[in-house]
Amino acid sequence: MRRVYLIDWDRKECDVLESDIMDQEDAAPRERDDVRSGQQSAWAMRVLLMPLLRKFVLPTGFPASVSRDYTGFVKWNVLRQLTSSAYNVIGTSSMFGALGVGGASKPALSAAWNWVLKDGLGMSSKVALGASLAPIIDRNPKRWRVLGDGVQTLGTVLEIMTAWFPGQFLLLASLGTMFKKGGDVATGPSYRVFLNSFAVTNNIGDVSSRAESQVVLGNLTGLGVGIALSSLIQDDTLLALECYAMLACLHVFCTYKSVSNVWLRTLNWTRASVLLRHYVSFGEVLSVQAVNERENFLSLSDATRLEWCHGSVDDPMSVDLGADLLDLVESGSELCTLLEQHGTEKYILGYNRSQRRLGVLFRDDAEPGDELRALLHAQYLLQLTGSHAALNELACVLPVLQQSHAAMERSYPSLVLQLKQLNYTLDSLLIDPDRRSTFQWESHAPR
Repeated sequence: MRRVYLIDWDRKECDVLESDIMDQEDAAPRERDDVRSGQQSAWAMRVLLMPLLRKFVLPTGFPASVSRDYTGFVKWNVLRQLTSSAYNVIGTSSMFGALGVGGASKPALSAAWNWVLKDGLGMSSKVALGASLAPIIDRNPKRWRVLGDGVQTLGTVLEIMTAWFPGQFLLLASLGTMFKKGGDVATGPSYRVFLNSFAVTNNIGDVSSRAESQVVLGNLTGLGVGIALSSLIQDDTLLALECYAMLACLHVFCTYKSVSNVWLRTLNWTRASVLLRHYVSFGEVLSVQAVNERENFLSLSDATRLEWCHGSVDDPMSVDLGADLLDLVESGSELCTLLEQHGTEKYILGYNRSQRRLGVLFRDDAEPGDELRALLHAQYLLQLTGSHAALNELACVLPVLQQSHAAMERSYPSLVLQLKQLNYTLDSLLIDPDRRSTFQWESHAPR
């Protein structure tokens, strides 16, 4: 629930595949006499395959038409699709066995109805989850991609269990489909965020089209692997679970590796925390690649908190970016002082001594630039203090707030300049509007 306060204030770029291949082709004639037959075969296969890959799988103009992180993502994503298709074949085969397909234990019409019902129930979960997850996936698409795949693998476990409990087919299969469709809600939109980041020459249509080709390539290969494993498994449910466990672990690992290779240029709270902590400490902005490599995107901690690495382990120091007004101030006079101290800023950074709580409250018309200023101000404050004990020892917190604000004012222009030079996207900071309290005020002249 979003809270709005009305304050009536009376003033008192990835390996370049093309370059590597050209280098090998140029060097091949010089080294032909020294190359063994196996190496010659591999080289010849690569020369034959690359034109096909460039025509049907890779975007036009590759690698210049995409960002440098594209190749690392694609190679793991194709393996991800392969393992997904393979274990889905095992799950589907188990459900067919539970329904008696291929035997005479159940009428075909009953099997068909059960199949349709489990799909219908699963689809309904996708609609329900889509409404709740859609607004938050953009803030951490890497995490949702991995979590979504984890949920989908659990769905396949339930499908395999139908072979052990055929009498509970509708329940288990429906739950399995709900898990898989629910995972789709997280993985699909996340995937599109990645594709947008790859299209550095406004070629999102081409990148998306080739992405579909890559998915088909992985799926077809995975279907072949799945069919081969199913013929080996037959009616051995325990072996099916063992094969599934192996493929599922490999699938989630490939997903993790693929998203780890994505370099997002937007700043969510996690990436902003990494970037600003380094900037405040060393005065330089990390590259997009360095920030993404240091981002802990699997962390399930509060995404609206910034933590300072110099804080005591027993007395951790953090700033709550979704603070409530009543958690920031203890009196009306303190609020007036904060408003006057922040001047034209569209945020308030405050500290509640009794609750030992630092927090940021944004004005309702705050823009991405204001959010970045607030984050930088907060990081300077964390650097100056480092612990709640240090803050509590101060007779008054306001001078430290003013000192950190002055540091922010001095360094903010340089920060923005470096961010633009490194091609960061600054037109939006990914904050949860439903968790962010806002304020507005009206200033009246003394009567």
